[in-house]
Amino acid sequence: MEEKGSYCPSCGKFVGALEKCPYCGAEIKKRLSIRLTKILSICVSIVGLAAIYFMARVKEVDLIKIKDIDIGMNFATVRVRGTVIRHPFIKQGYISFLLDDGTGEIRVRAYGDIAERLHVPREGDYVEVTGVIQIKAGEPVILLNAIDRLKFLNKRYTEIGEINEKYLGKVVWVRGWVKDVWDIKKGKIFVLADGKTPENTIKCVIFNPHFVIFPGQKVECYGRIKEYRGELELVIYGDINYLSR
Repeated sequence: MEEKGSYCPSCGKFVGALEKCPYCGAEIKKRLSIRLTKILSICVSIVGLAAIYFMARVKEVDLIKIKDIDIGMNFATVRVRGTVIRHPFIKQGYISFLLDDGTGEIRVRAYGDIAERLHVPREGDYVEVTGVIQIKAGEPVILLNAIDRLKFLNKRYTEIGEINEKYLGKVVWVRGWVKDVWDIKKGKIFVLADGKTPENTIKCVIFNPHFVIFPGQKVECYGRIKEYRGELELVIYGDINYLSR
């Protein structure tokens, strides 16, 4: 049986998918549907690719712990949350800062125009970073490739009464009232209480001999929980914010 539209209506010879008869030169008008199908296929492909790109941008990347990042995740996109420890390193066209989520630390970097336009976090800021893992000298770092991939979050305070051995090595924010204060060779030690019960206290250490603090002040600070002579203490990073004088 003849395939409809496969023969020239003028000379009757087989022309296949051609739109012009190679024998008599007649135009094969029936090919309009094939042309339309090709155009529709291209349009559908373009729309499909655009949809995939849009979903890739909009879909939120799963939140992971820093301790779970390893060299096998090279070029993977990840999302982490943590506290900025140490002051960020800044120079023209480059920003770098260290992030700690309590399970580990990772360096975040931004280059070029992103670095120039980025709202630079401060030491102590609690932030969320979405970026691409790159392996540098055998260590993973996060490359920030868009300014909207850095989000500033509210501080997450840890209750002083909840701090125990499980917090050892973690970076936390605490707030409370200063009780006892005494000097050490390279700084000061003070006891911070939450005011709820007399037992809810933690010893805080700040290595800054010029730091001034008095009993009765309400403050907030962040640092890493460490153990010294069998007792948990908070080694403070950066400045202390005074909530009352």
